[in-house]
Amino acid sequence: MTSKTEYHHTELSLSAPALFLHSRLIHRPMNAGFIDIRGKISHEAFLSESGNLWYNKVISLNLLNHTELISVKRRKSKMIEKLRTLPYWDKLTENERILAEQSAYVRHYKAKEQLYGPCVDCVGMIHILKGEARAYLLSDEGREITLFNVEESDNCILSASCVLAHLSFEAHMATTKSSDILIIPVSLFGDFCNNNIHVRCFAYELAAKRFSSVVSVMEQTLFARLDKRLAGLLLLMYKETGNPEILVTQGQLALKINSVRETVGRTLKKFAEDGMIEIRRGTIQLKNIAKLEKAAK
Repeated sequence: MTSKTEYHHTELSLSAPALFLHSRLIHRPMNAGFIDIRGKISHEAFLSESGNLWYNKVISLNLLNHTELISVKRRKSKMIEKLRTLPYWDKLTENERILAEQSAYVRHYKAKEQLYGPCVDCVGMIHILKGEARAYLLSDEGREITLFNVEESDNCILSASCVLAHLSFEAHMATTKSSDILIIPVSLFGDFCNNNIHVRCFAYELAAKRFSSVVSVMEQTLFARLDKRLAGLLLLMYKETGNPEILVTQGQLALKINSVRETVGRTLKKFAEDGMIEIRRGTIQLKNIAKLEKAAK
């Protein structure tokens, strides 16, 4: 008898344990010990990881060997560790935590890959495990205005804004470098907001925080001189690391203060002539902190 293998294709994102199990199930010959699960587990339930049904059935049907089972359990344990870093994790009910364990997933994004925008679906609440993302406005002429940055261990409501009533925000979000991002799917996070007052408060507080950042950025861009904004940014980057040698390009500085590279280059050159900094390839060495602080005032 000819070996029969069934293949299913989906665009859905799966968490690590489900992805591993899914790859095992869909490529296993039916006459080689594979049990057709369609009558026991619905395809939709398996893909969406609705409840513990798929996990319990796979174990009960003995579709994995001992080594594979250990691997699945380890992957599930790692996912729980990542979920515990969420600031609202302790406020979730036991059932909500189970749903999060089953539905959350980690996705790797390359630098400058889109997370959110007019042509990108609302993915859900994001939590930066590693890397950084930037929210910005984009004009018809292609000019970008940075609204705020989302750094490691930070969360962003922009990519889940569709779950909040009366919040309409036509902006873009993209990674600034290679990033690993924990995502709570938008439908699940919407349920959390509807049913858990603590998550709902967290979401609106985060939205208020981002709105405050946007207002501050617009105020700086419209009313503060470029040299003042640039000096303040260099001081902020110095205070964050404690290192007077700042690893940054002129193009990156221009994005952060909503200017263009040529203008930033001229201002940096003036700072260097005044003895405040030394410009090197890919780095800026701060020479006189006191002068920079004066320029930032």
